[in-house]
Amino acid sequence: MAKFNITVDLDWISEDGQIDEIVKTEIIDSIVNKFNKSISEEIIKKAEEEISKKIDSVINEKVNEITEQLLNRRFDLTDHWGDIKRKNVTVIELLKEKLDNFLSEKVDENGQTNSYRANITRLSYIINKNIDYTMKRKVDEAAKEIKKGLEKYIEDTLKTQIGENVAKLIGINEITSKLND
Repeated sequence: MAKFNITVDLDWISEDGQIDEIVKTEIIDSIVNKFNKSISEEIIKKAEEEISKKIDSVINEKVNEITEQLLNRRFDLTDHWGDIKRKNVTVIELLKEKLDNFLSEKVDENGQTNSYRANITRLSYIINKNIDYTMKRKVDEAAKEIKKGLEKYIEDTLKTQIGENVAKLIGINEITSKLND
């Protein structure tokens, strides 16, 4: 329960000490309007929250009910010709079978099951893909390091050989021997 304390300072009061009736009415109306507005906004906000929760609850319940019905509905499984392959199965049963067989299912080198070249299990395919990816990354890193080393070696060797050839060309040994004499 909310408690309100209201203090009003008035400059003009009638000579007998009474508040003019119009001012008194205005003050009371203003207080009642503000109180009603704040109470109304609070009530509306709480009502919206409750309605939203209730709607979410009902929707979730309905979705769960529909999903449950769909997953447990029995039907006949047919091939592409319309011939019945299995009778009276549910989606849950088919899903369990698919999950049980998923890793042992035969696939081709692209991970596709509907291929005449499907000759490895999905588990082997996944492992090989991860090994290939890891090895490729390691080989690429090693190749970069070797390339950097070769470039550095070639650069150092060229500098040394070019320096020696330039020194011979300009006769640096003869110039230094004359300077020493």
